[in-house]
Amino acid sequence: MTQSTNQQARPARHQQQPKRPVPTRAEIRESMKPQGSAATRKKNRCQRRLVQELFPALFVNGYPLPMKNGIKDDMLTQIVRRGLDISEERLQAALRACCASLVYRTRLFTYRYRRDIDGKAVEKISKEDKQHAWKMLVDYRKRHNLPEIRPSLFSGSRKKKGPRKGR
Repeated sequence: MTQSTNQQARPARHQQQPKRPVPTRAEIRESMKPQGSAATRKKNRCQRRLVQELFPALFVNGYPLPMKNGIKDDMLTQIVRRGLDISEERLQAALRACCASLVYRTRLFTYRYRRDIDGKAVEKISKEDKQHAWKMLVDYRKRHNLPEIRPSLFSGSRKKKGPRKGR
């Protein structure tokens, strides 16, 4: 058997598959605009604002940082200490609105630590939590016919190499 017939008998290892169009950053930013009705967005914004007014250290640019597991109990004890009239159900609904947002899920897989009510880093975000947040975001985007995203498009998802110059 000659070399040319030997090469023909082998199956092609890397068959070219049609490439999907890669969305640009502008398309992804455009697709990150809020979905849902205006009433739902307004309700969620009001609920997030409640938590933000009570615990401002947990928010950056109006959106929540990743919160530690069991933070609701800490928040309830703080509310009782301050003598505020906020029910557990109302706080639960506000936390649900915070943690269900796309920005919160994005921050879960781009940040390293969860925060307590004072905004201090207390525990690392586990790989399982990061994978779950990523899966929820991808599923949401598929459900709403939005372009696919890659983790490399988010600035916090890459490890920086080399020393920090100029800092």
